[in-house]
Amino acid sequence: MEYLLRKIARAKWQPSGLLIGSVDELQADVFSACLKTQGNTLSVWLTENTDWESESVLDILAALFSTADGPSRTDVVFIKKDTISESGINILESKGASSAIDEINDRHLNLAGLNFSTMKDVASVILKILSEDSSKSFIKRYNEKQVLAIVKRRVELKKINIDTLCSRWKGKL
Repeated sequence: MEYLLRKIARAKWQPSGLLIGSVDELQADVFSACLKTQGNTLSVWLTENTDWESESVLDILAALFSTADGPSRTDVVFIKKDTISESGINILESKGASSAIDEINDRHLNLAGLNFSTMKDVASVILKILSEDSSKSFIKRYNEKQVLAIVKRRVELKKINIDTLCSRWKGKL
């Protein structure tokens, strides 16, 4: 089975620590900040497993983390690719623009042709994961130290090009 990995801001989905019951109750910040689109597309990364410690997932996490302006606490979620496809949302190959090597950037995809209706579908899928994933196998929070360690290791393995990272990353590494 294939999965899509997406960074989210869990606090936007759970104001005051309480999980919202329905997608219609979500605050606008979920859409404007957490599910921010560009050109009606939403960036995701393709993986074939949900093992947070697998080399392939760690590679993707490093690529995802390194696109930020520096290490910080980050929430990520696995979404079943079939669930998105079955919603009628287009999934297009789109090489990633991270500091990662091509082998990793080639696993980047875009959810494309998005509109209000399809964004609501994406939000519903993520909300369902947040409410039903009691084992925390599909969502995980990484603190700044963990984010830094993952990227640092991928730099050491020559999977992330340190020269293309922003100055805050370079200062922390």
